[in-house]
Amino acid sequence: MADHEIIERIRAGETSEFWKLYTKYLRPLEQWLIDTHLCRPADAHDIAHDALMRARKKLATFDTSKAEFSTWLYRLAHNHAFNRRRDEAKLVSLDALSEDLCDERASDAPVKMARNVYLWHAVRMLPQRQRFAVIMVVMKGHSCADAARRLGVTRRQLDYALVLGLEALRRLLAHRPWARK
Repeated sequence: MADHEIIERIRAGETSEFWKLYTKYLRPLEQWLIDTHLCRPADAHDIAHDALMRARKKLATFDTSKAEFSTWLYRLAHNHAFNRRRDEAKLVSLDALSEDLCDERASDAPVKMARNVYLWHAVRMLPQRQRFAVIMVVMKGHSCADAARRLGVTRRQLDYALVLGLEALRRLLAHRPWARK
């Protein structure tokens, strides 16, 4: 049975038909998230499940004449994965990176200098948009909205660049010699 036929049956009141869509798309969606968003399997499962539940909730508003169900579902999963990564990165990486950038607890001047040289080298290795996002938001303290306006990009573009930049810096700075044990 085609997706649009199942959707029509669900809209007609046969809500148990949704599980046909659920079982059809759960595993492929999880694998897609692992492959394209580099999610861990457990996270991919959570995101895929959440996307399917969101699709179930919003199925009444889905227009089968404008898109295939699979296209819509994968877009829901992509948006959910992106939002989740952005939110997690902002909560964890901004605080941790801000400490690394602004931490003045190191009393030894050579340690501070080594830290700053290493950090700036890592920041310079980022692609331009990510580098500018990190510098504007984390290092200079601009709000995301203000940084987006100053850089001439949308807020969503800035958020995406910031998430990618912070993740890259976290990987690059994982083995820094001045790290606290």
